[in-house]
Order: sequence, then structure tokens, then C-alpha cells
Amino acid sequence: PIIPRGNDCLDAAKACNLDDTCKKYRSAYINPCTNSMSNEVCNRRKCHKALRQFFDKVPAKHSYGMLFCSCKDVACTERRRQTIVPLCSYEEKEKPNCLNLQETCKTNYICRSRLADFLTDCQPEPRSPSGCLKENYAECLLAYSGLIGTGITPNYIGSNSLSVSPWCNCSNSGNYIDDCLKFLTFFKDNICLKNAIQAFGNGTDVRLQPDQPVQSTTSPPPASHKPKTRVTDLLHFSNEIPTHNGQPACANLQQNKSVYPSYPINASHAPVQFLISNDMWLLFISMSVSLYMSVCLSLSIYFCVYAQKSKSNVSEDPQICVVEQTRGTNNIMDQISTEDSSESLSSLCPLLFTIATTHSLLITILPALRL
Repeated sequence: PIIPRGNDCLDAAKACNLDDTCKKYRSAYINPCTNSMSNEVCNRRKCHKALRQFFDKVPAKHSYGMLFCSCKDVACTERRRQTIVPLCSYEEKEKPNCLNLQETCKTNYICRSRLADFLTDCQPEPRSPSGCLKENYAECLLAYSGLIGTGITPNYIGSNSLSVSPWCNCSNSGNYIDDCLKFLTFFKDNICLKNAIQAFGNGTDVRLQPDQPVQSTTSPPPASHKPKTRVTDLLHFSNEIPTHNGQPACANLQQNKSVYPSYPINASHAPVQFLISNDMWLLFISMSVSLYMSVCLSLSIYFCVYAQKSKSNVSEDPQICVVEQTRGTNNIMDQISTEDSSESLSSLCPLLFTIATTHSLLITILPALRL
């Protein structure tokens, strides 16, 4: 490893003052992070916002130079730890539980998304030469700096190591102590983050912008050595109009006319469906009429027989009339109405027989109509 010379953190601060952009945004967060309020050390919300702007707007060579500078003495490491003004942006009166702090972070969309980036881009992998699963230090440093100014802002916790941690602990975790320690260890003992900070401070990794992730060394080798088809080749293949023997694709359609000749449609077959539907309608109507006529015939026979029987009973028993006369005026009227109904039923007989005859004729004619 390259041994650092002098106080790199002090040199980085001087370089920031010589750059207009870095000086502007550094002053913008120093003021709200150091000015105390009536009951508070500072305006924490404004301090966090100004810190986010500093790391978002200032070029990485200046912002990273102050945050990830390499140190060999306590004075340098303390300057590095004071870069984000931890008294305001980091420390609080009490340390909350790390799981509670994580849940609070998830309620804010900025904190939630940046924490997810950090957990992904700084995922450690001990079997990887870089110590990172994605093997990209620049992405890890970018994700870490993105957490500064959020509700889960991390900072250096010692003067002799590169260990970092948010302001929390795992006390009162109960049954979730393992989850809490796992979350806290991801910050404190993250080999990927430590290697990324050390590589930047030593100048062994000069990439300041994230590159595309490199395939992990733990992934299995390809099963075969056949050349892979590029995405552009696939797009070209799917959008290309095929040709056959130098002829366009439409030429095949012209040739297919001789292979599959078209047969003329006989117009006489067109109304077959219509004739079948008409025949079904005639059959339905004839069945309905037949049922109706059958009912009429049955009723005509019944009423005619009943009328003749009633008439014969009145004429054959004259004594009934004499007896009925002794029962009063009401009974006489009932007898008269009975005789009238019998006569009316008798008068219906010719009409009913006419309907029955019509029914017989329709039964004979309708089959001929269906043909």
C-alpha cells in the first residue's frame, strides 16, 4: 500500500476552498450546522438538507477528498470525523435502537431509497478480490455519501480505524437482537466499504464515477463456449424483412396462389342457413297451432256433452220444476239461469266443431307448407 504523506484531510480542505463550487456549498452547510438555536444545538433539518446538497453538487474529487482522506495520525482522523459537523448532523442526546431508526428511515422516501442503495452497492463478499459483491468501489462510496444528511446519517466511530456507524445501538432489542446486530454490523465491519475508503485515500482506485457492475467471481462459468448473440443482433433479426432466393417476402404470396387455387363459391348454397331457419319457424308455428286446436277440440266435446246432458235432465224430470217452485223466488231464478247456461253451451257446439274442423285442415296443410 502507498504510505500517505502529510495531512491529506487538511490538504483536501484547502483544495475545497480554492474551488468556487466546493467553497460555496461547504459554507452553506457549515452555517446551519454550527449555529445554535434557543433549545437545540442547531437546526438539524436545515443542516441535513445542506449536507445533501454538498455531496450532490460538489465534484467527487473535492467532497470525497474531505470525507475519505487517508490518515496516519489522530489529528487527521479527527478532522475527517468532523467533516460533517457531527455535533449537529450525527449525535443526539440519546442513542435510539437501530431497528427503530431503520423503521423511521423507511417513512421518508429519500432516506428509504438511499439506504436501499447502500445495502445493495456496498454488499460485502469475502470471496471477491475487492471485498464487494458488485466489485465497484465508486458505487459503494456514492451510496455511502448519499446517506449523509438523512435520518440514518453515518460517521466514523474511532480514530484508529475506518469503522463507521449510524447513531444507534442494539439495546432493548428483545427477540430481534440478531436482526439489530446484523444491521449494525453491516456498517461497522463492512469489508467492502472499508476497502473502498482505503483505496480512494491511497489513490489506488481513481474512478470517481460509478461504472457498470462487474460480474461476481462467485458466479458459475458458462456451460458452453458458443458465441453469444448480441442484443443488437437480436433486434436486427426481429426487425429484418426476410427474403427468399433474392425475392421479397411478398413474392411468396404470389407464388402461393398457384399452389392453393381459389375455388368459386356457388351462390345457390348461400341461403341454406336461411331456409333451414324458416323451416324451423314453420315447424314451431304448426306445433303451436296443433296444440291450440287440440285443446279447443277437447273443450268443444266436453261442453257439448255437458250441455246435452243438462238439457236432457231438465226435460226428463218435470217434477223438479214443481219442487223448485216451492223453494221461493231465489231458487226459481237459479233454475232459470241454469237452463240459460245450458242453452248457451248448446249454441257453442257448432262453433267449436267448426274450429275442430279447421284444426284438422291445418294439420293436413302445414306439412305441405314446410316443404
